[in-house]
Amino acid sequence: MRNIGLIIYWVICSYLIVDLVLLNDWVMFFDPQSIAIVFFPTLAAIFIQPKKAISQRLNTSFKVCWFSGGLMFIYGVILTLQGASGDSQAVLTGLSVALIPIIYCFIISLLYAPYVLSKDKAHIKSSKK
Repeated sequence: MRNIGLIIYWVICSYLIVDLVLLNDWVMFFDPQSIAIVFFPTLAAIFIQPKKAISQRLNTSFKVCWFSGGLMFIYGVILTLQGASGDSQAVLTGLSVALIPIIYCFIISLLYAPYVLSKDKAHIKSSKK
């Protein structure tokens, strides 16, 4: 029964993510530098400690996701404020671009939620042999 719930959760999350991205122009949500800074460290964090259980590795990866997304957000805000010369439109545009890595973090968090935020992690098998 748990697997059916998990499949339903993944289908609903996938629908929501695709719907949000396609609601407006999808190119608006595409920032290669933000993708690299958020996704690569998040994926790499899964493989840092191969001897630990997968639930611990996903938890570490979840935290790294928010650290890297926060770092990229702060970097974007600094660049926006540094380049703004009193033009409010430029500041608002820069802040909207700076928020893109936070959107990526929320998407990853939405997908990780059943594995990281669950008190009962019995559905995640240990990778120990």
